[in-house]
Amino acid sequence: MTSYDSNRLALEVNERGSSYFQATRYSEAKEDYRRATELVGKENSHRFVYMLNLANACQMTWQYDEAESIYNHLLSIDIPDSIKVSVGDEIEKLAARRSRGVPEIRSNNERLLVIASMMVAQYSKIQRSVNFVWLDESEESLELINKIQNDHNTPESGKVKSFSGWTALGHIIGNEHWIFVKSNHWEKATDSQLRGLLSHELAHEELKDTPVTYAINPRQSAVAFICNERATDLIAISKGFGRDLLASRQYMESTRGSFEHQLALMSPQEISAIIESLAYKIAEANFQSKFAASLGQKLGKNSLVVHEEFHKAVTLWQLVLDIDPLHSFALQELHIANLWLEGSTG
Repeated sequence: MTSYDSNRLALEVNERGSSYFQATRYSEAKEDYRRATELVGKENSHRFVYMLNLANACQMTWQYDEAESIYNHLLSIDIPDSIKVSVGDEIEKLAARRSRGVPEIRSNNERLLVIASMMVAQYSKIQRSVNFVWLDESEESLELINKIQNDHNTPESGKVKSFSGWTALGHIIGNEHWIFVKSNHWEKATDSQLRGLLSHELAHEELKDTPVTYAINPRQSAVAFICNERATDLIAISKGFGRDLLASRQYMESTRGSFEHQLALMSPQEISAIIESLAYKIAEANFQSKFAASLGQKLGKNSLVVHEEFHKAVTLWQLVLDIDPLHSFALQELHIANLWLEGSTG
């Protein structure tokens, strides 16, 4: 690829990142902004804009230290005055976020931290910082949990006192969210399986920061408890983590031999029935078509990135047609996507 090709691709990837950012899909935006900065050389003037965009996406995914580091770096080098003004504005926003106690994420495990940082933006109603603790079922780990609770003056009635009955657990301690994950149960899980686990736990924590607290009050009855757990699963699915949640439950089922210990949760078969349904696949394909078309209006029919997005749309509409070969809307949208790929929107 020539230098011109790299620069052009960087422009297109950055533009896709901006489209993701506008759609509040900050994790995808961050990946594209980072890639754009890597595609161009340090002498490319556009790189400053890509770096600023990356820092802004880091802000939105609670990675304040990285955002601040990028802002400070931009101010230390020779950049246009207009960008300096924007950087200054963002530094003020970041300082205001921190002064207001805007949530941060922390973990004693780098892998959990990386996975969680790509997820938290989808849980925008969380109002408190979230701590992820990776621990084994040892006396030392139980002492760690007790220390955390004692340090925050947790009343005895609200304490986590044992490892019984859970492999991951979310709890509010000292006005912060704490999510404990048992390493001996999850250390062999894939990133997708861990994402699925955290998608459910984060949905619980987000509900705790909303006026309703629960989707359905689990204290009303045993049935209400089951309904609340399943409603929490549906929230995780609605945020785009359906396939990860499925992978997580399949992992739980394979490592525990049966699903009886977690009957309140949706089974792999139940989750699969949702994400493999016609309605779910149409929703996915429709978003992708609209996203690709919006990007196409900005970048034009010859854009490599636009073609990538329409290829995704074609694949998704074909999955819809696998279920209903005569679905008129799917046939229409598939036709439009193929026209884009042929280089014509006529």
